[in-house]
Amino acid sequence: MTLVTRVEGSPATGSENEGGTGFAGPVAATCPATATLVGGGAEVVGVGGDRGALTRSYPSATTLGGSWTAEAVVTRTTEVGSIEVTPYALCAK
Repeated sequence: MTLVTRVEGSPATGSENEGGTGFAGPVAATCPATATLVGGGAEVVGVGGDRGALTRSYPSATTLGGSWTAEAVVTRTTEVGSIEVTPYALCAK
């Protein structure tokens, strides 16, 4: 029987800059050295009224200890807001 666990990476924060574009990431979630990456994804959360969208979510290494990477862009901004993107990896043993 294969056991699949979800490993959450640390979130990255972004906000709109003076040029009108804001990004969060790239940031990765990494499987333990004894597990194989079998999938992944990410969550984008708006803080303080900002909104964001996932722009990239992909496996960045698929060997043992593989990782999943995610990036996001600000789609609506306020003066005090930001977005956070948190990646997760699905790891099989």
